[in-house]
Amino acid sequence: MNTVAGVTAPLARRLWLAAVVVLTASLLVGVAPPAGAVPDVSGAPEVVEAQSRLREAEAQLTALMTALDEAAEAYETANAHSLRLEAELAGSDAQLADARKEIGAAAARLDDRVRDAYMRPATDMALAELGLSEATWGAPDAATALHRTALLRLVAAGEADQLLEVERAGAMTADAIRQHRIVEAGAAAAAADRQRRAEELSAAVEAARAQAADAQLTYGRVEADAVQRAEDAELAARAAAQARAAARARARERGWFSFSSAASGAPPEVSVDGKVCPVGRPYGFIDSWGFPRSGGRTHKGVDIFAAHGTPLYAVADGYVSRVGTSSLGGLSVHVVDTAGNRYYYAHLSSTSASAGQPVRAGEVVGAVGNTGNARTTPPHLHWQFHPGGGSPVNPYPLAAALCRTRSAGAVAPAPAAPSDGRRRAPDTRSEPPSEPPPVPVLPVAPDGEDAADIEASAPPPPEQAPPAEDAGPSEAAPPPASEGSDAGAARALRRLTERALRGFGP
Repeated sequence: MNTVAGVTAPLARRLWLAAVVVLTASLLVGVAPPAGAVPDVSGAPEVVEAQSRLREAEAQLTALMTALDEAAEAYETANAHSLRLEAELAGSDAQLADARKEIGAAAARLDDRVRDAYMRPATDMALAELGLSEATWGAPDAATALHRTALLRLVAAGEADQLLEVERAGAMTADAIRQHRIVEAGAAAAAADRQRRAEELSAAVEAARAQAADAQLTYGRVEADAVQRAEDAELAARAAAQARAAARARARERGWFSFSSAASGAPPEVSVDGKVCPVGRPYGFIDSWGFPRSGGRTHKGVDIFAAHGTPLYAVADGYVSRVGTSSLGGLSVHVVDTAGNRYYYAHLSSTSASAGQPVRAGEVVGAVGNTGNARTTPPHLHWQFHPGGGSPVNPYPLAAALCRTRSAGAVAPAPAAPSDGRRRAPDTRSEPPSEPPPVPVLPVAPDGEDAADIEASAPPPPEQAPPAEDAGPSEAAPPPASEGSDAGAARALRRLTERALRGFGP
């Protein structure tokens, strides 16, 4: 059972189940209320205790998620700073190479002058520099000492200019070397800070996983104790045969509401519009759209950090348009919903999804990892949102709405596992939706991390998405209650308790 992804939903169900079992046992030993009466159980000690523990669990989870968000922000900031300095260091390398090339060329020109001066007499070289011949140089009208001195000074000035050129090139090279060392030191420090922040983020994720596991263990003990108390009370309640018969009759009149224990793992919360958070809790993320990425790219999604192996869920009803691998996105899954919107899941550690497979909101499509170019980063989901299957837009507002907004009302009971073995999220709709066939959309290669991860075409969508097989709580058919058992009374009282606890769900 996955103890990382999600804490509130399974714990809430277990708390409610424990409270209901205790209330059922305690009420069965007394006289059943008159037909049509709805007893007020909101003030019962077991209900109050369950509500208190639920609030405490929610507060702990909120603190965990806040800490993960802060750790994710620190890592994203350090990563962006390190990437900027790496780009600056690359530019400094180029400037240093140009400076070294320039001083090499200036030194070569000066060497040529020195070599010519050694191989040729000074007078011949001076005359050649000035374009004069020996005859002109020796002519009486040009051979005055003053004139010769002026001509030789012109030659010396040319050599001095070449010396100054070499000196300037040397100073430029020295300055480039100093600047390069500064940038190099800054880049090394930024890389070390990025590594430290990555380790802190990984530690925060592991701490959240451990605390979530401890919380589930604690509530497991509470549930076991409540069940034991209920069993003890049931033995005493068997003496009240008439009360049980009356309770069964009222239960048949009002209808049953059956509670089921939380399924293994932690399915996400279903929002009012039928979408779910793509990652199981706990997790942390910030708005990192546009942050720098390697190779001069910018971030075209949101990175949701969670423990390695945390379940990933289809955000909406639709189908899997593609499953693939690439050097950037690693193992990835593309989900297209019934409106034609595409959702890109990257860096997965594993997936059991296949192209063309219909999915329901909350169905597991993979697990968090760090494949592709995320091998050196903490495990996370790189998630993109492509409205209408087109170019990506900033998915942070959608992720925040789905992953940080609690759905209204009580959490629906977890449905039974489907025949294909895939896990489903609880369905809060009162009846199965009428679903049109998914709109086939050809994926458009975005400018983000999955640019190299999309083929020219997508597989055709399924003919028809399968209808919902699990009815809402109000549609559940009552199983027959056999004579001599208190199953009907227990279910009726559980229904009343659920009403009292409604509004305390995650």
